[in-house]
Amino acid sequence: MPRAQNRTRQAFTLVELLVWTLVASLIAGTGYALLAPWAQERKLRAGAERVATALELGRDVARHEGRAVRVRVAPAGVEGTGNSVHVTYVDTGRDVLDPLTKSGLAVDFEHEPALRGIRVVASAAGGDDTLEFDAQGEPVDLGGEFGLQCGDASSVVHVQPYSGRVTIDAAAEVVRLGPIPPEPAQR
Repeated sequence: MPRAQNRTRQAFTLVELLVWTLVASLIAGTGYALLAPWAQERKLRAGAERVATALELGRDVARHEGRAVRVRVAPAGVEGTGNSVHVTYVDTGRDVLDPLTKSGLAVDFEHEPALRGIRVVASAAGGDDTLEFDAQGEPVDLGGEFGLQCGDASSVVHVQPYSGRVTIDAAAEVVRLGPIPPEPAQR
């Protein structure tokens, strides 16, 4: 007399594993497609805030120390210091020190991991990429605009004439000045 077999299932079949893998990858792909633009916008916002902070600190140092300060926002593709922001004193050319880190006040979009992928694509401050604040903290030229881009997202940092007030326009379309800078090499 044959025994009744009481089988319990111990594993998944290959077909079940393939179906679950397909479903999981579809969910992950959809999630990435939905989150990628959001992540670019957040990264761009952080970069625009860093540029605005450098400009504001340059203005404030000029006011408090009574010395002219130069802020250079160099577009990507510029030899040596491209895709960066650098703040120096006009009279000596020395770096303005960041009050927190006590190092030169600069933003480098190429070498800071949290900002990698952001590109300075336009710079208009009196016709070049440099904005100076006089000893009273007022822009020497009539303000300036600096365009940033990360993927499809773009943002413009404005410096108002006379007051030197710095604002960020996240919805602005960046107008490129001059040739389009080359894409950075992938690492």
